[in-house]
Amino acid sequence: ILEDDVVFSKNAGALLRNPNLIKSGADVIRLESVPSNVWLSTKTVPLGDGYHLCACPYGTSGAGAYIVTKKGAGKLIEQSSQYVWPVDLWLFLNEAGKPRARIVVHAINPAPCTQFLFAYPERINAAGMTSTLDHRVTAEPPPSAWSRLQTRIISRASKTWRRLRGLRKVIVNLHPT
Repeated sequence: ILEDDVVFSKNAGALLRNPNLIKSGADVIRLESVPSNVWLSTKTVPLGDGYHLCACPYGTSGAGAYIVTKKGAGKLIEQSSQYVWPVDLWLFLNEAGKPRARIVVHAINPAPCTQFLFAYPERINAAGMTSTLDHRVTAEPPPSAWSRLQTRIISRASKTWRRLRGLRKVIVNLHPT
């Protein structure tokens, strides 16, 4: 599934024809690079030409390019009865902002593609990047000092737990070719 502005690396075609890509056991395989950190497993499966398949067990956003397996499509349809989120968030996160239950997500590192605005940011005219969504943000009072401390403790504990489980937080870059 691709957005209309996806830019591919030169050798992406060979990667996408690799049968081991679908045999990975994933429900969803992320193909794109976005300029934000993503938690990936340190255990990888080589796919050739410098590409590796990694488990991506924690929530992320970005739905410019991905593969949904037949099994994954069934799981997503089953969980979509009350769809209210943008697809790039809903696909990978539940309503509480946590990773979607029972959906196995893998990512390719480095990514075989990215969206045009990330590949060529100098060519984007800010006036041309307007959203058609009417998104209203409700202001909330700033969190208390106690709340900020709790958030910091939980964040550090989560980061330590993820590292102990063999995960690392990286930016998945576009393949250099």
